[in-house]
Amino acid sequence: MKQKTFEVKVEGGDSWEFNINDYPENFDEAIEKFGPKGAFDIFTSALDVRYQNAGREKFRKGKTREEVEQEVNAYQPGGGRSSKKAMAHDLLMDNASKVASDPSLKDDVKKAFAEGDWDTVINLLSD
Repeated sequence: MKQKTFEVKVEGGDSWEFNINDYPENFDEAIEKFGPKGAFDIFTSALDVRYQNAGREKFRKGKTREEVEQEVNAYQPGGGRSSKKAMAHDLLMDNASKVASDPSLKDDVKKAFAEGDWDTVINLLSD
C-alpha cells in the first residue's frame, strides 16, 4: 500500500488536501483493507462509471441504443486502445469532474490536448 494525497476543490476556488496512508495498489491489498465485499463494491462502482462514460461517448457520436449496447457490452477497460492519445482520453473521462472544478487544470489540459501533447495530459491527470 502507498500514501496518496487527495485534493478536494469546492466552490469559490477553495481546496483542501488530505492523505490516505494505506491506499491499495492492487486488488489483493484492497481485499486486505476493505474485505472481499467492500473491494468488490468499489470495483463495481468504478466499472459502472467506465461503462456510463463509454455509453455517453457513443451516444454523443450519434449511435443508436442498439449500437451503444453492443459496443459497451464489448468494451474492455484498458484493452485494445494502447496509444497515448487513447490513454489521455480515458484519463480525461475518468477525471472529468476534477478537471471541471479546477480552472487552472482545465486550461492546462485543454492546451495539451490542442497541441496533441499526450504525455502532458497523462502527467496532469495521473495520480
